[in-house]
Amino acid sequence: MSVPAPRVFARNVKTGAGNDWAWVRIRAFVVNASTGAVVTSSGCSSWSYATDAVPATWSGTTNFSLNGNGNYRVDHRIVYWNSTVQVGWAADRINRFRLINSYRTNIGTFGSCSYVA
Repeated sequence: MSVPAPRVFARNVKTGAGNDWAWVRIRAFVVNASTGAVVTSSGCSSWSYATDAVPATWSGTTNFSLNGNGNYRVDHRIVYWNSTVQVGWAADRINRFRLINSYRTNIGTFGSCSYVA
């Protein structure tokens, strides 16, 4: 399973664009969509700078190797810091997955990513 990074902006507290900022990092969790149990997780990403007008950016994707007999979804934990302390966190659930078969045919969009061998 390949998981792209979410678009993450700093919290918009002050009036005006681009005057709020935060250091941000993310961590992806693969969750059993049937039970809610965490199956595996990534490490924390590198730090990225975000403002309320420009999102933090990370290159590449997070990849997981999973048992073929499962029903999965992905949750991101997003952590916000100023220069010295954590100032907040948020959770983001990826709830739309595009299923492509081995012939590269788009099967459709689903609420979880499942495969049964």
